[in-house]
Amino acid sequence: MPDQNEVLWLFVENGRCLASLAIDGDARTRVAHLRWFIVDDLLRGSGIGRQLIARAMAFVDTHFDDTYLWTFKALKQRGTYTSQRDFN
Repeated sequence: MPDQNEVLWLFVENGRCLASLAIDGDARTRVAHLRWFIVDDLLRGSGIGRQLIARAMAFVDTHFDDTYLWTFKALKQRGTYTSQRDFN
């Protein structure tokens, strides 16, 4: 990602991407969009998702004033990371 306001974190093991999270930020509005937060079932409970969220939020806190996440009911019910962090 060539823009300094866009960041992508990946967790890769044995050549397979097992988790990801991206921040797509707008420097003009100082708003960031949390995207592609995906954790493979093999990693659930390992803490990798929490680590990705922590890194992303640390980045957002230093570069933006607000963050948002779009999701839908099926995903919201499945995960706990976003519900624990005031993403409604």
